[in-house]
Amino acid sequence: MDAKRPSAILGMAVSCVLTCIVMLLVCVSARATALLPDGRSFEMVTPLEKNGGEINGIDGAVPNNGLPEGGIVQAASDGDSVTYVSLLAFPGSAGTQPMGAPIASQYLSRRDSAGWSTTNLTSAVNSGTYAVSGSGAPYEAFSSDLSQALLLSGQPPVKNPPLTPDAPAHYMNYYLRDNGAESFRALLTSTPTEGPGEFFFELQGTPPDLKHVVIASPAALTPEATHNGEGNNLYEWADGQFQAINVLPGASHPGETASGQAQLGMGFDENHAISDDGARVVWSQLESRSLFLREHIGTPQVATVEIDASQGGPDAGGFGEFKTASANGSRIFFTDRERLTPDATAGGKRGHEDLYLFDAETGGLTDLTVDASDPGGASVLGVLEASEDGSYVYFVATGSLPGTGAVAGNDNLYVWHEGSVTFIRPLSEADNNNTSREPIVAHDWESTTGKRTARVLAGGRRLLFMSSANLTGYDNRDASTGSPDEEVYLYDAPSGGLTCISCNPSGVRPQGPSGFPGGTPWRTVPELGTYQPRVLSADGNRVFFDSRDALVPQDTNGAQDVYEWEQDGSGSCTREGGCIFLLSAATNTSESSLLDASASGDDVFIITRAQLVGQDTDHLRDLYDVRVGGGFPSPTPIEACEAEGCRPALSAPLAASSLASSTFTGAVSPSAGVTKPAAKKVKPKKKVKPKKRQHRPKRRRKQSGSGGHKARARGHHSSAVSR
Repeated sequence: MDAKRPSAILGMAVSCVLTCIVMLLVCVSARATALLPDGRSFEMVTPLEKNGGEINGIDGAVPNNGLPEGGIVQAASDGDSVTYVSLLAFPGSAGTQPMGAPIASQYLSRRDSAGWSTTNLTSAVNSGTYAVSGSGAPYEAFSSDLSQALLLSGQPPVKNPPLTPDAPAHYMNYYLRDNGAESFRALLTSTPTEGPGEFFFELQGTPPDLKHVVIASPAALTPEATHNGEGNNLYEWADGQFQAINVLPGASHPGETASGQAQLGMGFDENHAISDDGARVVWSQLESRSLFLREHIGTPQVATVEIDASQGGPDAGGFGEFKTASANGSRIFFTDRERLTPDATAGGKRGHEDLYLFDAETGGLTDLTVDASDPGGASVLGVLEASEDGSYVYFVATGSLPGTGAVAGNDNLYVWHEGSVTFIRPLSEADNNNTSREPIVAHDWESTTGKRTARVLAGGRRLLFMSSANLTGYDNRDASTGSPDEEVYLYDAPSGGLTCISCNPSGVRPQGPSGFPGGTPWRTVPELGTYQPRVLSADGNRVFFDSRDALVPQDTNGAQDVYEWEQDGSGSCTREGGCIFLLSAATNTSESSLLDASASGDDVFIITRAQLVGQDTDHLRDLYDVRVGGGFPSPTPIEACEAEGCRPALSAPLAASSLASSTFTGAVSPSAGVTKPAAKKVKPKKKVKPKKRQHRPKRRRKQSGSGGHKARARGHHSSAVSR
């Protein structure tokens, strides 16, 4: 008995140490959670077992391997589900296994009262049919509630088997996946006249509910359509039927497609080029250089109208470039070098365009940027965004519009609202191609969803955008490089107020740029995106962004973190001018990135390698929900020490008040503290016998040296400051 006593004592000691470590993680995560604003808590969305896989960010490169990120990253509007991509396949927490081998796998995580569960959405596909770009995942769009998804079958000739019995074998196709019933519906159900190797079929765009899908194909997919050997036809799919879109006004047959290259808007995925109900589609024809509206789609009254035709102006028309539209497609905004109305002042050549509004209900055309004092006209560079109803539109022009006080030659930011134009501020020339946050590049006034970064919400009253210009008097020259850093700004149209959301409240120069992501790219060309992550709550009172600057005293990790700005009176903020809160790890040296948020802003999804809850025991990049009123039980350590010599693990965690910053103004969540994960998450047998799994302790020792347990034990703080 005495000979066995030392080994028994050693085993008990190791077990107790491991138990203490688990308890320490629980205590640290409890303190971090308790200090989040708005009563938020961290919830680990991704499963712990990920086969070594990293969760992809929206753009940029995966650290250390140079492979592209991307693919569809999107949260449901209610925040109860989220989809994302990983380059390595891992089983979902619900036991779902990947059925094929694409370069990347798409996952869907759902929340219920028991926690988050994950499903691998990968179908029976062959990896050779997908490119690395766009992360190599077959999915190209999700509905706003994530109940539906659209995936590509592969490149022609397709090696993958059809996902439905009515889909022609070996043909390029798109399928709608019902994520509830886990069933598929093919868009193409009849065999084309072309062979599988020649047939081409490509997504152009879709409204948020995915009930209407616009695709491009040279094939004749309707009885009246003609094969377009010189370019592509446009079709809208709805309820199992295709409707021809590229039909010219006065065509001899209702569905007779025009020859030449037709495209949605002025290219791919244009913002609201498809109305939310699918009844209106804006398209253009390269050969005629004209802009058209196909309206009343799906009814006997379907017709085509030329949008950029002259209406009493001195010029013939044409050359319209679609920018954006209202959600129902009734108000369409485009630029044109031609003078299309009697009062138009466009300059007649590229770079001297005016901004026009076409009213689809009346057929009327209005020049919104009349500038009779300048022979070059308003010289509109682009449109940031319009409100859902089209009553507001924000744009940039180098012209000085009458009565606004803008200086000609600057990149002037304007807002038009029901007949009145207001000058906001002059922007920087770099703002539409800002590389300060490389590899992420900001394009504030690009019209394509994949590139554009600006957001408009709250009925058009609020504009969120990024700029490296000094717009509010804050010295935004980087403390190290001396070059201007990009900052985040929020404009309130009714008051005319402009707030720098990300400018350091201390007044010191920034230590790095701030910003937020643009669209989620799904192919090789970065313009191609079908979704813009929410970074501004629907009421305009919350803003979420990334920053490499330390905006609160507790941010000491020197890495990019995720922040929240709140309007006074919203959530935890009680300070005039608004409050800044930290939503990610304050001391862990791992970078954190914003992915998306729910419409209300109650859910904020971030990715990080920091271990923010007790059950996160690896150092892989995980997806978290920083949720108002959230939090699930964290794993309760299994008592492995039962013999003599065992000691209690840890005392109760420190009170939140002993860790809070003196500048913190947010409410401390009374129950946001210790979460107790289910015991099934803990694997004590593996920990009690470390000799059998030597690689795990070695990995922990290596990683803890760069921000591991010691760094995490210092706690996590959130702070609000007066703006």
